[in-house]
Amino acid sequence: MHAALVGLVSAVVGWSGVARAEPMAVSAEVQVPIFLKALAYDRNLTEKARGDILIGLLYEPGDVESEAAARSVAKLMAAYPTEEVVDLPIYYRMIPFRDSTELSQIIQDEWVDVLYLAPGVREHLGTVLEVVSGHNVLSMTGVTSYVDQGVSMGVDDRGGHAQIVVNLSSAESAGSKFAGHFLSLCRVIRKSEKDSTLTIPE
Repeated sequence: MHAALVGLVSAVVGWSGVARAEPMAVSAEVQVPIFLKALAYDRNLTEKARGDILIGLLYEPGDVESEAAARSVAKLMAAYPTEEVVDLPIYYRMIPFRDSTELSQIIQDEWVDVLYLAPGVREHLGTVLEVVSGHNVLSMTGVTSYVDQGVSMGVDDRGGHAQIVVNLSSAESAGSKFAGHFLSLCRVIRKSEKDSTLTIPE
């Protein structure tokens, strides 16, 4: 598993997406296998899960690019052999963001374990992060700037190669505990006591 993840993050990204307000650093085709394999390194995930893992795909309704990005991730997740990742089945659910109350209710009622944030939800980012923090939900995104603002994990393009970015304080607040050898592959972001961002190189 470790060698497979190293191979994924070492692969040439080759991503030249259409310019948008919140660009994804790498394509969904690159993100999905990395994110799914990364879940296997969360030592607390199977303990938090209730027999399976549900990944919510959050997007901005009415934003064509946001919904398209979420649907692209959903399609790739549905086709991915998740039995290679963890010993639990993995499912996904599209979630349009309308308000914090509805999002919180969906997470609670459907036992969402991981929330993927598609481009286009920047306006609601603070609200979304408050909700996931309240439910101990791990957050992921393809928009690297969201990780700087508190999303737990993202994938960046570093010189044509994919690089995992982990906001460690956010991940730990969600109840996740990532293996040290996994974090050694990542760019790790911490928050100081004064909430200034500290980046620890891989």
